[in-house]
Amino acid sequence: IREISHCYLFETEKKSTKNTEPVYIEINHDDRIDFEKTPEYLELYNATMHAFSEIAKTPPLILNLEDLAIWVEKYSDLYKSIDENDEYNLMQMKWDIFLEIYSSLKSIHEFMNSDLIEILVANNLFELISNEEVLIEWVINNEAIFNQIPYGIVYLTEEDNTVSCPSSYSNSVNFIKEPFEQVLKFIASYKKHEEELLEKYNTYTNEEYNEVQNSEAHLFRGSNLFSLQFHLNKRKELASLGITLPFYLGKS
Repeated sequence: IREISHCYLFETEKKSTKNTEPVYIEINHDDRIDFEKTPEYLELYNATMHAFSEIAKTPPLILNLEDLAIWVEKYSDLYKSIDENDEYNLMQMKWDIFLEIYSSLKSIHEFMNSDLIEILVANNLFELISNEEVLIEWVINNEAIFNQIPYGIVYLTEEDNTVSCPSSYSNSVNFIKEPFEQVLKFIASYKKHEEELLEKYNTYTNEEYNEVQNSEAHLFRGSNLFSLQFHLNKRKELASLGITLPFYLGKS
């Protein structure tokens, strides 16, 4: 980009069918010519780039939980000094690459630190499941912990001896497989069986789903239509009225 000027409409001289997707040019606020690079800003910017360079390497670093905890703690104050600074609130800045990766790694660290034991227990109990009734109980009991799993973990991908954490700004950060492999095992088991049970026990047809989701009554109640517990409770309510619903209502 050599120059940018204000313009409300860009137009090509010849129509083209090749570029069907819109193209956006995003300018960081601190790249604007009228942005004042104060000593305070430069100090923060240099600190964030140093922190980012420590974690975003080529080839990617391979971290364990202790390494992760050390980096998150080391740059906690730096993250807060920007995240809680009203002066830069809602501005797209060059240090967003640090803010994004810090936020992701912090959520991973906090989850692994507080919920890993529950994941291990859930995996052990899953191996003992002998029938659908016990499976339903396992899914319901673990719904809350599944919903707490942060984005950074849900989208981990397995490599040969590591798991990879995606980032939109940089190369991935890789972790030693254990204990992350246990979390991925839990995610796979939970998602597979929750989806199968929801498909069987759901209480709405596809048309009813769309109608109820968009209704004011549903929005007011805040019902979770994608919760297995919600549909099991609804079936019990209907059964008490003498109404028995068939299974797989939403299956085409």
